[in-house]
Amino acid sequence: MKAPPDLESRSHGKWSAFTLIELMVVLALIGILSAVLLPEMRGSLQEVQLRSSARKLAEACDLAFSQSVATGRTLRLEWDRTAGKYRVIHDPEESRPRAGSGTEARADGPVDFPGAAGTIDPRITVDLHRLGAGSGNGIGTDGRRGGIPTGMDSRVATGASATAIEFRPDGTADASEFVLQDRAGFRLALRLNPITSRIRISELPRL
Repeated sequence: MKAPPDLESRSHGKWSAFTLIELMVVLALIGILSAVLLPEMRGSLQEVQLRSSARKLAEACDLAFSQSVATGRTLRLEWDRTAGKYRVIHDPEESRPRAGSGTEARADGPVDFPGAAGTIDPRITVDLHRLGAGSGNGIGTDGRRGGIPTGMDSRVATGASATAIEFRPDGTADASEFVLQDRAGFRLALRLNPITSRIRISELPRL
């Protein structure tokens, strides 16, 4: 008489369950992989946030430049560091009529275009600095590339803090630089060329 299948498998020592040692090995491997991969994943997410914020500011600068040239009006990109917000507006001084000119006041306030205003991720710190003369066209006042001596922290060398960048109809702009930093200390610099109003994005040493 042939034994039932379950009894036959037991008689040969064939079990489908894992042993305690096998489970412990699997759990140990999961723990090791988690310890290695999770910090890398967190760093990658912070880098995405940092670069996404940099792109938003660069696009706002490009918009201010193109609209200023197209409309023949001076525009300003205002940066509110406390609120983490930016917006492109018409220059208030240009909007006011000049005394005795007989001209009417021009439209004032924010520019009504997509991307003309926005908010930066609160996990990203953004500082706006005014650059020294000659530092935005590639050669600085010290004769070195970029206007910042090699090895010097960009945030130290760029000068006074600023709250706005002016874009003019002739295609020029204020020599300025945004410095973005995430919580891990990684930084990006958005340097505005005052002659062409173009943005150059570069990585800065980690703090």
